[in-house]
Amino acid sequence: RPSPGSRVPSSVCIRRRFKDHAIERAVNEPWDAVFIDLRMPGIDGLETTRRIRQRLAGRPLLIVAMTAKAMDDDRADCMAAGMDDFITKPIKQAELRKRLAGWLKPPAPRR
Repeated sequence: RPSPGSRVPSSVCIRRRFKDHAIERAVNEPWDAVFIDLRMPGIDGLETTRRIRQRLAGRPLLIVAMTAKAMDDDRADCMAAGMDDFITKPIKQAELRKRLAGWLKPPAPRR
């Protein structure tokens, strides 16, 4: 349970179903991070990211690709689409925690 005044990071995963709804939520709700699977039927993770970035119109949002395929071209494609980082599956909890700590800054202390 978080202490009073602390901020718990929040994230959303873009799932295969409900992509349009997930894009709306990614854009309109105060997420700290969005994790997007690259290989989705219909609209893939790259196009999903492009649509989110377009709708955000420059507002910051951490977008992380999740994929089982870890080729250099995939990483370059992710960055070109507007993703901030790339994590391979299977995702290990310790690795995710370490990476999240690097991506997200802790809240400033209250005075």
